[in-house]
Amino acid sequence: MGASLLWINTRSAVKTPMVLAAVPFSAVGAVWLLHFLGYQMSVAVWVGLIALGVDAETGVFMLLYLDLS
Repeated sequence: MGASLLWINTRSAVKTPMVLAAVPFSAVGAVWLLHFLGYQMSVAVWVGLIALGVDAETGVFMLLYLDLS
């Protein structure tokens, strides 16, 4: 369902996987950064990890803006 909505917005078979790949990469990067900095898992950290879903929305907006320019 999510991939089809992304394809409807971007109309591109290349851009859709790019946006979908952004969320797992950002989640893995966040976990690595938590580990390297020695932070403990807290409620604030969980909220931040959940908010990574906004990353996909931002990626769609950036791709659509780049298509306009």
